[in-house]
Amino acid sequence: MPLVTLDLDSNDFTGMMSMSLFNSENLINFSVVSNLLEGSLFGEIGNIIALDKVVLSNNLLTEARSQCLKKFGIPLMLHDLDFNNFIGVILVSRFNSKDLIEFSIV
Repeated sequence: MPLVTLDLDSNDFTGMMSMSLFNSENLINFSVVSNLLEGSLFGEIGNIIALDKVVLSNNLLTEARSQCLKKFGIPLMLHDLDFNNFIGVILVSRFNSKDLIEFSIV
């Protein structure tokens, strides 16, 4: 049975997210809430065709490369990027979608 949910919340993980986390093409839900992850989102997250929920809140992420999310044109239903250390401009227009239910970046 393929991995469809990866929930790594509240584990005190540190450093940058490993690209190997995104090796499952069947992943639907990805959550790493309340860790100490740093760095930026990267293109591998966009390789997951089935992905529709990404929750990255309460980390130390500094850059959201919105163009990497859903490059296959299958829109995410939930983006939760709350409570990180983002710098620069995040183009909210890249997240526009008729299927988007929630976009949060506090």
